[in-house]
Amino acid sequence: MNKRLIIRLMFIIALFLLGVLLFNIGQQHKVFVDNKTFKNYNYINETLEVKVDDVILKVRKKSRKVAKVVGPKHKITFEYNGKIIEKEFKIPINQDVIINIPALINGDNEYIEYKSMRE
Repeated sequence: MNKRLIIRLMFIIALFLLGVLLFNIGQQHKVFVDNKTFKNYNYINETLEVKVDDVILKVRKKSRKVAKVVGPKHKITFEYNGKIIEKEFKIPINQDVIINIPALINGDNEYIEYKSMRE
């Protein structure tokens, strides 16, 4: 093989890897925030101001709001009973998430549920 062909192949591989990286970083996901009864945790009986990255949602009792975010890493922040609760999470490729606020407040590890975008 000559040098020119090797350089062209390396350039094509680099472009492909760049495309995969940009797809992962730029993919939009939906983050559903629930204030509903979950397992044995009752809904929060007040309106919460929840921040998902830079999107602010007002979540009432027994309701669900959605935030559209871009990228794989995110942070949810809200205040409840004078405490600021922050949690970071990652979203896999082609997935949306449902975050249950009562489970998150009570420290349940199943506060987050992943759903396929295709459903």
